[in-house]
Formats: sequence, structure tokens, C-alpha cells
Amino acid sequence: YRLGLIYFQGNCQIVVHDLTKVKGKEERVQLKQTVNALQPSGDTPLAIAIVKAGDLIRQEKLRKGSVHVVILSDGGDTCGGQPCEEVKNLRKQGLKITFHTIGFRVNQSVQAELDCVANAGGGKSYSARDKEDIVKALTDIKNTIGGKGKSKKSNDKGGRFFRPAE
Repeated sequence: YRLGLIYFQGNCQIVVHDLTKVKGKEERVQLKQTVNALQPSGDTPLAIAIVKAGDLIRQEKLRKGSVHVVILSDGGDTCGGQPCEEVKNLRKQGLKITFHTIGFRVNQSVQAELDCVANAGGGKSYSARDKEDIVKALTDIKNTIGGKGKSKKSNDKGGRFFRPAE
């Protein structure tokens, strides 16, 4: 499978790690190291990140298959964007993107914004208080997508979906 990572870097900026093929343990370890090195920086440009996700999907010509985007955020959009409207626009453009959201320790208004993104994107929305809640949400998303086991075409121990590296 292919995986991309978009994260926030303050001043309403985003950083993009392009879509890469995740085939085995080495790629999972690299991904985990990248995620573990992330540092919160204040701004939350959700709408900008949603538009960029759509751009990446167009560039990679992933329009034919179903693409799932998982947004994990500890806040609502602080950069003047409208995340829910951006999701609606991408879907109107014919991109088959499903958006799932996880609000980490967010207030009700932020959770409502994330709920709107997930609903507009045909996905699920979750509220998380701690690491265990995040793991539960990601596991549920994986199961929703269809990753309950290994790929039927592969005997590799990694299965089809991301697992934390050992």
C-alpha cells in the first residue's frame, strides 16, 4: 500500500512526505521515527492540509481506487480555512477520498468541526483522550477499510496496513 504524511509546522505551514510504498518492516520503522519526531507548533491549517491531500492524490493518479485520509488533530483550523467545505469540494471534483478524523483532547466545537469533515468525507470521526483511544480509533479505521488481516495476495508478516514497528 501507499502512505503519505502531511503535518503542521507553525505559521499555517504544512510539511509533506510524499506518498511512498510501505512494503515491510524497514518502511514501517522509518515512518514511526518520522511520526515520533513530530513536535506540536501551534497553528492547525486543517483546510490547507486537506487541499494538499487532494493535490497529492491527483498527482499520483489515485482517482480510480478508494483513498482513505486519516486526520489526527489536537485542534481546529486556526488559519482561516473551512475544512468541511474543502472536503465537499474534493468529493465534488470526483476524487474518491474517504476522510476519517480523530480529535485528540479537543473541545466540543473542534470535535464538531472534525465530525463535519468525517461526515462530508464519508468516514468516521473519533474523540481520543489518550494514546489507547488513538490506537482504538486507528484499529477501527483499519478494520473499516478492510485490513482485518494480511493481504490475500501476500504471505508477508506485515499485512496490508501500517503496524507500529517492533
